[in-house]
Amino acid sequence: NGSVDPAIEQPLANVLWAAPFLTQDIPELGQLTLMFKKHFGPEYVAMCEQNKIGMVDVDLLRCLSCDLIP
Repeated sequence: NGSVDPAIEQPLANVLWAAPFLTQDIPELGQLTLMFKKHFGPEYVAMCEQNKIGMVDVDLLRCLSCDLIP
């Protein structure tokens, strides 16, 4: 498994956290997630998906976490 370069840690966390929200509209995100699981390990991907490392951008969290449909 590869180690995460600090220069890409936040963008990677953003993509992995947002993927479950957006995979229906962007199916390629599911493929990316699988590739990242192979490279960085499923534990790291799960931590990013749950934002357990605290690297996901706060604006992204706010935008995708809120219920946009009344």
